Amino acid sequence: PQITMQMQPLLEEEESRAVFLSYLLSPKDLEEKAIKQSYWISKLLSEDIVAAKVMTKTYDRRFVSTLMSCFRAGAPCHLPHVAVILSALLRGCNDVVTSILAESTSSCLVHFTALCEFADVPMVSGLIQDTVCLPAPLPGHPSVPCSPELQQMLKQRLAECDVWSVFVRIIVSSDVTISKSIAAADCFMSSLKRAAVSPHAEPLAKSLADSASRLVANLLSHCHETLIHSRETPANENEVTRLGLCIDSLLSLLEWTKPPTVDAPSTASYQSFGGSIVMRAPNVLHSAFSATLGSLVEHRVLLFDLLKRQLATTLENPSVRHTGYITSVPFSTTRLNLIHILHIMLVPVAPGDDVHLDLPVHVIEEIPDDLWRLLGSLFCAYPHSNLYHHVFVQIFSFVLASGSDKAVKAIIKRAKKKKKKVAVGFI
Repeated sequence: PQITMQMQPLLEEEESRAVFLSYLLSPKDLEEKAIKQSYWISKLLSEDIVAAKVMTKTYDRRFVSTLMSCFRAGAPCHLPHVAVILSALLRGCNDVVTSILAESTSSCLVHFTALCEFADVPMVSGLIQDTVCLPAPLPGHPSVPCSPELQQMLKQRLAECDVWSVFVRIIVSSDVTISKSIAAADCFMSSLKRAAVSPHAEPLAKSLADSASRLVANLLSHCHETLIHSRETPANENEVTRLGLCIDSLLSLLEWTKPPTVDAPSTASYQSFGGSIVMRAPNVLHSAFSATLGSLVEHRVLLFDLLKRQLATTLENPSVRHTGYITSVPFSTTRLNLIHILHIMLVPVAPGDDVHLDLPVHVIEEIPDDLWRLLGSLFCAYPHSNLYHHVFVQIFSFVLASGSDKAVKAIIKRAKKKKKKVAVGFI
């Protein structure tokens, strides 16, 4: 679809243009026909923004403010279509959108929070990420043009709003639907990935460094509360999912702040797998790793409890049928991610990295003996879990080379009194 030159004189009249836009902004009763008409109008507008720009007079502050106001409860519009147009505006008329978002910290917070309230609506999640990460391009896309002054101002406004904490509050909140928490976690992890490679994200990196300790505390505390509460009332499916989202988000926070350099984004639409060269770029978010790790070490007892204790759930049949066997109690991605987090806490710096981190305590001495024995027992209890075997070998090698007699004895020897079969130890 396209806006033809024959349509242009009619659309230049304000009254006709208002009728044209009413099909987008106020489809009657959201019937199937009205939604189809709204869809075609959104396609016409979004294609026009990035191509001919016949309706240039329309794309002003008033129009953008009207689109932003659609993100409120009870709005009569179809939000995925509005999100399509706003995404096109971010790429075609970025200065108009940016100037509205960066007008003040309060207005930026209002607009951003309104977007996050509908994060689970199709297309809105991508719009939220673009708002945080622009002008960092999507893979295979060119960077988005925007005046440097407005761009810096928007990043500063987003940092003042503490967008990372906004995401985490939605992830851990039991008052929102689980679909919204899933969308917020996806926005959080994807925004970390895109911001790490953006040279324009310094204000967001500083905001992340300032709020890292709170983020880690909120994520781990929610998981631990769910674990404790499950002893009295087994966790339902939504609570199990939300706990997994918290652990995924924490691991993503560690992984995207830990390396000093990251793979630079490619703007080529196609690259030969045989001859492509991977370029490295400084990790903008690396400054937040020290605070993240320090907070993780501070809350290490919560992490140890999460690893030691099994979450009681209401799931009737958790067993997983594989090709040649059945796993009655699955290892689970959540437990694997927890062990990855433990490994990062034990080995925060890779060999060869010229980085020095002052940890509050010698963490390896703090890990309980029964947790060491559990890690060794799991190695044999799940013979086909090669993902766990891989990280266990790394932890095991680190313990042997650590010089800690306490940790070495605990990880290889069995308990003196064998209370449970699962706690027999590695040997």
